Amino acid sequence: MINSEFVKVQQFKEKGNGLTMTKDVDVDQPFLFVPPILSVQIPSNADLYSACAHCFKPLALLEKGNVVVEFFKPPVKCDKCSLPYCSLTCKTEALPYHQYLCYDPSDKTHPLSYLDEDCRS
Repeated sequence: MINSEFVKVQQFKEKGNGLTMTKDVDVDQPFLFVPPILSVQIPSNADLYSACAHCFKPLALLEKGNVVVEFFKPPVKCDKCSLPYCSLTCKTEALPYHQYLCYDPSDKTHPLSYLDEDCRS
C-alpha cells in the first residue's frame, strides 16, 4: 500500500501497474518511503558489528575478536533465537518477517542453520 500525497498507483494498458507523480516535488525532497520487507545482518558481519536486527543501529562497541567493550544499552532479545533489537518497538516491527526466520540456533537440522554456517565460512 502506497501512502504518499505525491504518488499514486496507476494501471497502464500495455505495461501494467506503475507509479505516477500527483504533484511536483523538489529534486531533494523525499516523496515516497517504503519500509523494508526484510532485514537480515550477514552472520559473518555480526561477529564484527553488533547491531539491532531490524534497524541496524549499533548496539555495542566491539574490539577485534568479538569482545564487547561497551553496550550502549542492554538489547531486547528474541525469546527463541536471541537476535538482538535496540528496543521493544524494533522487535515488534520485525515480527511480521522475523516469525518466518526465527529458529533455535541449537537446532542444526533447521535449513537456516546451514545458511548461517555457509555465511560464516
